[in-house]
Formats: sequence, C-alpha cells, structure tokens
Amino acid sequence: MNLENLKELITKDSQIDSTELGIESLKIPQIHSKYLTILSDVKLLLTKQQNDLAVLKLRKWKIYTGKASQEELESWGEEACDFTLLKSDVEQFVEADPKVIELKAKIAVSEVKLRMVEEFIKSVNNRNFMIKSAIEWQKMMNGII
Repeated sequence: MNLENLKELITKDSQIDSTELGIESLKIPQIHSKYLTILSDVKLLLTKQQNDLAVLKLRKWKIYTGKASQEELESWGEEACDFTLLKSDVEQFVEADPKVIELKAKIAVSEVKLRMVEEFIKSVNNRNFMIKSAIEWQKMMNGII
C-alpha cells in the first residue's frame, strides 16, 4: 500500500455518520483491527527495509574499499570501484551512493506511514468518547437532557 492509498483510506475511515452513531460505535473494533493489521505490515516492511539497508551499506563498503571479490561483484550486479579512496572518505561515498539514497527514501516513506497508522489508531481508540459526546450533544439539542 502506497502513501497516497493509505491517506485516502484513513480519510474514508475517519468519517463518522452522525445520523448512525450506534452503528458507528459498533464499527470501532473492525476499524481498529484493520489498522492493527496495516500497522504490523508497515512495521515488518520497515524492519525488512532497514535490514536491506544494512546489507546494502556493507556491500557498498566492500566495493568502495576494494574488498569485494569478483564473484561477489557479479552476483550483486556491480562493478569494481575504479579509483582509490581514503579510508575516511569511504563512508561518505557509501552514504551518497544512489542505491543507498533510494532505499533510505523508501525507509522514510515507511516511517511516515507507520506514524500515520499509529496516530489513526489513537484516534480510533478515542472514537467511543467522541461518539458518546455527539450523542450527549444531540440529546441536549433535542431537549432530552
């Protein structure tokens, strides 16, 4: 699920039909379950991406330091570094590598998705209170209280 789809889904699921507050109250466990599933999927993806980044950085370090064997280079689909770097410069080259930058961007998106889902779950947890307040407000407006 991409970020835009998640935004649309949260927008849709955050709507409360004020004419059907009882039904909306009954939907809370389903919505909560749905977003717990999404949360676990996003967390697992983020963990995988972070692990992939660690492996990629090691590969890039081996390439830039000249420690990667020809077999490793071929299996990774990479070329040997054709220039010599100072030991102090290797980390800078690894961090600036396009593949590392691309994976870091994916991790950043996953982190945003994770925060969005966590915040929406907090909102869902408070939904009972919002519905109860809306019911009390309707009673007051109708002169029942």
